[in-house]
Amino acid sequence: MVYRILPDENKLPILVYVQAVPVSIPSNARKFTDLETCEFKPSHSSKAALAFAASTFERGEIIAAGFSPVLREAVARGSASAFSMPLCDQPLDQFAFFPKGKAFSHIIVGENPDWVFSGASLAGLISVKMNYRFLVYSGPTAFDSSSVILVPDSGEETSSIDVRRIDLSMNVQVNPEGVIGNSIFRKQEEPKPELLTASVEESAAAISRRLRRIARVN
Repeated sequence: MVYRILPDENKLPILVYVQAVPVSIPSNARKFTDLETCEFKPSHSSKAALAFAASTFERGEIIAAGFSPVLREAVARGSASAFSMPLCDQPLDQFAFFPKGKAFSHIIVGENPDWVFSGASLAGLISVKMNYRFLVYSGPTAFDSSSVILVPDSGEETSSIDVRRIDLSMNVQVNPEGVIGNSIFRKQEEPKPELLTASVEESAAAISRRLRRIARVN
């Protein structure tokens, strides 16, 4: 079987921003740039955005833009090509590396509520900077051209990688990029447990009261 991409020649390309998140953060990481050697994966919301783009714009040319380590997976998930950019810790800095001098029918961003900046903040910034209409996907509808679409992350499983695209994804040319940012990591101090210094009876009563409060809250 020959797997071909059939772009609609009457439409401008569609850009999907793919947020890269580290699989784990090393204990010796102090600055955002220390993440450069980490292993990365696309955020769940970016997978949802790719699934949305592939199912909604079946004949559109989908371009994945993001940090280079996750772009081959983005191609395996439906994009026709990839545009690599550095990984930044601020949405304004990240936007500065978006493709220049190229018009897009739509720019799609996953909600991404749990990383250095939210997808909503990036989508809003793109909308203002490019004068694109801002839309939040809430169900099947017609989308105006020149729009930024924020795809909420329902938390449900996204579609799997298309095995027919594995060879294509491995052969796509991706320029290696770096990590840019001034954020500093600080270790979060865990609260120390309270010491029970009273008698056994008083300690038991105190624990019982705490358990009852927890039960009422839950």
